[in-house]
Amino acid sequence: MSTSIVQRLISKDWYLLRKPVLGYVGGGIVSLMLLQFGGAAAFNFGSILIITVLIALGMHVVMATVVGERIEQTLPFVMSLPISIAQYTLAKILANATLFVGGWLIISLGVCGVILFREGVPHGLIMLSTIMLMYLLASYFVLLAVAVTTESMGATIATVIASNILLNMLMYALSNVPSIKSTYGSDRVIWNAAGLEVISVEAAVILLALALTFIFQARKTDFL
Repeated sequence: MSTSIVQRLISKDWYLLRKPVLGYVGGGIVSLMLLQFGGAAAFNFGSILIITVLIALGMHVVMATVVGERIEQTLPFVMSLPISIAQYTLAKILANATLFVGGWLIISLGVCGVILFREGVPHGLIMLSTIMLMYLLASYFVLLAVAVTTESMGATIATVIASNILLNMLMYALSNVPSIKSTYGSDRVIWNAAGLEVISVEAAVILLALALTFIFQARKTDFL
């Protein structure tokens, strides 16, 4: 088993996706500019565009680095190298996580900056924005887990569809939780128990997805 091979696999994915990831980050920055400088319509459009950019970024990264290897039949070659299943899984998780989380973090910080520094935007939207951004992060790691463990385009696409449906359900559900809804228009940042519970569940989903990925990968015997 060679650590250098793990590093090369990570570097390969970074190299292949460096331009697309920068493109998505650029799209996120355009969205942030709409939030910061646009009117009400532009603000709403920018919010939708940010969600779209992050979903597209996650799907592109996973499809290119995981599902694509199965379709192009490069996975059997990779597994013929002196590398264990655990190391291969670690390489895929680290490469994909850094590619997505880097862009996600830049855009998330930008969203918080707009809420805190644009005049007229309630600071109370910070908790709602955090919940939504954490949901997108959690759904990405679930998508990555499904892609790595199944290597199936169908299962991966189905996961994207399901996560988008759940996103709309989450938005509807949050609007019907009085303790969360009451924070939307506040002129100060509010963290309450209901919001923190949702964020905790999202964080737990991320950890569970990562753990299950390694567990299911360890049980595999065939990569052909």
